[in-house]
Amino acid sequence: MRTLQRMALAVAIAVLGTTLVNASPAAALPICNTFKDVTSTDGSGKKVWVPATWGGDVSCTLHEGILDNQAVSVLQGTLNYCYGMNLTVDGDFGPKTEAALMEVQRLYGLDDDGWYGVYTRDKISHEPYDYQAICRKYNGPGGY
Repeated sequence: MRTLQRMALAVAIAVLGTTLVNASPAAALPICNTFKDVTSTDGSGKKVWVPATWGGDVSCTLHEGILDNQAVSVLQGTLNYCYGMNLTVDGDFGPKTEAALMEVQRLYGLDDDGWYGVYTRDKISHEPYDYQAICRKYNGPGGY
C-alpha cells in the first residue's frame, strides 16, 4: 500500500511540476484592474501610465478575456500612442489587443505569449502622463 501511495505522490509531483514550469511568469501575478502614474526609469524624471492593482502594485498581469477593465484601457492606449496600433480603447482584452501586444513583444524579443506582465512592462515604452510627450520606459519591481 505504501508503494502505491509513493507512486501516486511521485506522479502528482511530476504532473504539477511540469504545469508550474510551463506556466507563463505573468500567470502567477494578480490581475491589473486600474492604473498608476509612475516616474519613468530612463532618467528623465517624466511620468508614465502603467497598469496596476487597486492596491497600487504594478507587478500585475493582463491577458485575453479580461473585460471592462481600466488597466486594459491604459494598455490599449499605450499600444496606440507608443506603437501606432489602431485599437479601440474599450477596456476589453480581446483578440485584437492580444495580437497587438504580441507584435510589440516580438519587437523587443520577448516571449510573444500575449500576456502583459512584469517582463513586458519593463521592456515596452509607456504612454506619457503629459499630453503630447514621448513614450518612456518603466522598470518596476519583479521584472528585468
